Amino acid sequence: MRRMPLKAPWWLMLALCLLLGAGGCARHAENEGEFRELIRQYDQRLAMAFDTYDLKPFGQSLTASHFNRLDHRMTGMKRAGQKMESRVLAIEFLEFKDLGDKQLGFPRFRVKTREVWNVRHIDARTGKVVKEVKGLVYELSYEFEQHDGVWQVDAVEVLGQKIPS
Repeated sequence: MRRMPLKAPWWLMLALCLLLGAGGCARHAENEGEFRELIRQYDQRLAMAFDTYDLKPFGQSLTASHFNRLDHRMTGMKRAGQKMESRVLAIEFLEFKDLGDKQLGFPRFRVKTREVWNVRHIDARTGKVVKEVKGLVYELSYEFEQHDGVWQVDAVEVLGQKIPS
């Protein structure tokens, strides 16, 4: 007995493709919301850390390597007798990308943003403002790594910077 190939109507195939695509978009949207919140928290904690010379507010939200990079920068500012006050005015999320787990064996994710900041460098001894920039625009790349089900910031790279005139 000869078998006939199963042919589904075109509309059924289209509906199946749309349904599968929508499921993938929903998972991606969930990740986007989670990473948006992680970046907002990171920015707030970063501003607090550079004002107080204290990385404790980050808790377990950083990988050890990124913690060490921030600690090195903060130690340099402290030795130079400077503090930094900063505030995010706006964040635009440009790209969300799942990087898989090929590099180090841990799930990785990248988010690119455009952020507008107000920044003031202050002499820690006198309290006087040394430098102030309002409306500083950064294009940033955040890389996250997942450990024990928790996403941690592994790297933040400045892709571009525009100082207002």
